[in-house]
Amino acid sequence: MTQPLNIFNETGLQAFKEAYQIAANKQPKEFMDVSALINDRDLTTTISTRVDIQPEPFKNGLKSAQYFAEVFKKIGNELSEHKTDPLRSQHLWAWLSAVWSDILQRESDGSPAKKLTYGYVGEEARWIYQYDDAQRWYRHLLAMPYRIYSQHDNTPNDALILLDVDIVHPNTRRLETICGSPNVYAHKSLVADLSRRFMHPTTGRLRDDIDEFEDRDKNGSFDRLIKVLNQLNKNYDLHQLSPQQLELLTPDELNPILTFAK
Repeated sequence: MTQPLNIFNETGLQAFKEAYQIAANKQPKEFMDVSALINDRDLTTTISTRVDIQPEPFKNGLKSAQYFAEVFKKIGNELSEHKTDPLRSQHLWAWLSAVWSDILQRESDGSPAKKLTYGYVGEEARWIYQYDDAQRWYRHLLAMPYRIYSQHDNTPNDALILLDVDIVHPNTRRLETICGSPNVYAHKSLVADLSRRFMHPTTGRLRDDIDEFEDRDKNGSFDRLIKVLNQLNKNYDLHQLSPQQLELLTPDELNPILTFAK
């Protein structure tokens, strides 16, 4: 059956939040089942019937972002008519999360999601898109990859360091560190250069010689780099500095990481 793109109305959003709360606090753990909400006419509004939204597992954040970017591009006029901006709409991403809910509560092998704070659903920010919270927006499982992809003008390789993440467990050390530092994340050329340095050019995966879990304060570590960049931001506008200028301003200990100068 074809599934049009819907969006939760306010009542639908509240119903989805309530379903989340029940699942998050359920003992013993149970899957959150929100299938009845997806096409409930009292809870949703149809945005477009020109697309068929069928949930599928995504290889990584990049594949997820590309899928939704293609959908939104196709129905751009309908989104505008309904005053729905994918970069800011809680109601849209809550509905999409409901459609993908079964996949988002499972590991890639189909087993229940592990190592989450609350049941099989984890924290609320994984399901409710907190678009205006600088420390929470990047925790949403579906909106986060799309927002990063859009930020980098749909040029995937420039943000690969943030997009090569698992859909159910996306918050790697590198993603948390970069996105948790707004001035670093917003520096597009810097993120692009970090992607080229840390990600393998052929596989698109994290390079084998990079350990993103090195001690946070270890000289030359990735976390140390972001810490230094945040310190620099107190005296310089990172957005006005080229990667080459940043390299000159950072300690020599970071030279193995900062290979920006070509």
